[in-house]
Amino acid sequence: MRVLHVCSELFPLLKTGGLADVAGALPAAQIEAGLDVRVILPAFPDLKKGVANLQTVCELETFTGRMALLYGHFNGVGIYLIDVPELYERAGSPYHDPALYAYADNYLRFALLGWVGCEMACGLDPYWRPEVVHAHDWHAGLTCAYLAARHRPAKSVFTVHNLAFQGLFHARHMADIQLPGDFFQVYGLEFYVQISYLKAGLYSSPPLARPILTKSPYLNLATAWRGCCGRGKRRDGCRAFLMVLMMPSGVRRTMRCCLTPTPVKRWSIRRITSANCKSPWD
Repeated sequence: MRVLHVCSELFPLLKTGGLADVAGALPAAQIEAGLDVRVILPAFPDLKKGVANLQTVCELETFTGRMALLYGHFNGVGIYLIDVPELYERAGSPYHDPALYAYADNYLRFALLGWVGCEMACGLDPYWRPEVVHAHDWHAGLTCAYLAARHRPAKSVFTVHNLAFQGLFHARHMADIQLPGDFFQVYGLEFYVQISYLKAGLYSSPPLARPILTKSPYLNLATAWRGCCGRGKRRDGCRAFLMVLMMPSGVRRTMRCCLTPTPVKRWSIRRITSANCKSPWD
């Protein structure tokens, strides 16, 4: 099976949190298990320095301008880098400048990551095409939306590593990221009249692959999904979603959580417990 991981960090070359640890360890473990696994990331300076023997796969025009797709290896794993210097070769972290202000064009920088991740499943590299595309966190959330827009040329999985960061951008950018206009709705990318890249990954992935949540002791899925409902959610009572929860022991169990129509505060969300949830726990 050919698997492509779409992410923005890779330990030990570039790390701001736990996402980098997963991206650095999971592909190698899957290769050891017999899978054909590669990783695609933006060509941040530290990544370009650390990936050996980079070669150009192709060059093409995109909605962000001219880009080159590079390919090399790191620790035995094939690495693709999306090389657009005006987007990725900057001071600071991958997400903000040295003054800790988020880059104003982050919506474009990470839309391109998702778009190229999808195009890989459509044959961007003529010598290697993934069967499964695994997108990580909000930075790669649009990968799943682009795959849905292209009628799913590959299966997709979406992992949430940090629910606190959802990739929220102004609705006017829908025209810039080249997704169908009807994707901007409550059952899609819309989150309180904004675009949510995290919600794009959650809603656009197959039902049983939506939230593979790391750090699960700190997350409450019912609260998470209430927050992702958006401004125009239905008011016809509770809606239940079947989700897969990764337990601290490493054993997956199925959980059914209840979504209530009560208002949600953006930064202070009341925790829902089984006592006031009408849907049963499996």
